[in-house]
Amino acid sequence: MIACAEVAVALELAYPEHRVTGEPELRMREREHGGPLASATLGARPAGALVHRPDLVLWPARVAGALPVAVEVELSLKAPRRLAEICRGWARCARVCGVLYVAAPQVEEALERAVDRAGATGRIVVVPLAVVIRGEACARGRSAGAPRRGAPAPIARAIPGDA
Repeated sequence: MIACAEVAVALELAYPEHRVTGEPELRMREREHGGPLASATLGARPAGALVHRPDLVLWPARVAGALPVAVEVELSLKAPRRLAEICRGWARCARVCGVLYVAAPQVEEALERAVDRAGATGRIVVVPLAVVIRGEACARGRSAGAPRRGAPAPIARAIPGDA
């Protein structure tokens, strides 16, 4: 929970033109809307499709028609099949422009494998938790196309208009 809040603060500071919301607010907005806004639909189940909501959503504030970025804060390992299923759902999801996975060190490798297996490398960016929260290794990846506020270049690739 604390890591999620730290990631939300870091993203708000790096992208003041976006609005960051958490899963509870997304759930409320989707209920009011009558369907998914920034959630992935996973495989069919007997009771219908399962919806997977991200931990955070980065909503574009000023661009009409722009899609949000789903943000997953991954701190612990999930079963490989479950993780691959979620990555496939995000790869197919047309409700978001991309997915930013902020991953703890012990999760990064398994997450990268799941993204590859799902064929989602063009839709999902995996960034180490330390890069987002403390800005470690930011200078190495920064390029002319990186965001003005000093966000790490890997994050910039997931945010439209900043890459």
